Amino acid sequence: TKDDKDTVVQVYFRHGSYENFQGEGMDSTDWGPPVYSGIPGRTSDGMREAVLDEVLTIPKGQVASIYFVGKKEFMYKEGDKEFAIAADTGDFKMSTGRSTKKAFEERLKDADFV
Repeated sequence: TKDDKDTVVQVYFRHGSYENFQGEGMDSTDWGPPVYSGIPGRTSDGMREAVLDEVLTIPKGQVASIYFVGKKEFMYKEGDKEFAIAADTGDFKMSTGRSTKKAFEERLKDADFV
């Protein structure tokens, strides 16, 4: 988050692109239960890290969507275009997503979470 205060974070995960979900990712029922819910721990360099209880697998050549929810604003860089490639390591690509003011509500802007 942008400040150093503890805040509860939920992480949602689902195979497929949220643009193809019934509510285009803006309906909580699109996602199912969170794969993480809690206050992320602090790493040795002071960053926050949400450690998941289970491994999330994305089959080769497939797409998955991740949605972060918290009461505090997350740090990100404004993206150029939703669904454009924001980062590419050769075997893993991250696409530009969207930021919202509140969970599952109106889109604010494109966001790169890299």
